[in-house]
Amino acid sequence: MDAFVTWLNSVGWTVFIWSMAALVVIDIAALAAAAMTRDRTLVNRWTGRVLAANVALLGFGAAGPAISFTGRMAIGAMTWFVPSAPVSLTADENTPNVTNLPPRR
Repeated sequence: MDAFVTWLNSVGWTVFIWSMAALVVIDIAALAAAAMTRDRTLVNRWTGRVLAANVALLGFGAAGPAISFTGRMAIGAMTWFVPSAPVSLTADENTPNVTNLPPRR
């Protein structure tokens, strides 16, 4: 269970980092295109698309850690309410161990 919680935490932050990296790349590319062409129609034509991409990436970047945090909290709450299966450390005649395994053929 701890490994799954650790994985959830890493996935949430990985989504955040990749979303923010993509946001920076898109904004730098848009800024470079506008600066190199100095064409106002290019800015007018692409502003809506760049803004939509920024909003989507900000949403994904914020939702990744939020969903990860919610999942970790739900798992943490489940450990309080769902008891684990009882574990018996004593062996009986039906429990396979080194001494009562059938011989190899």
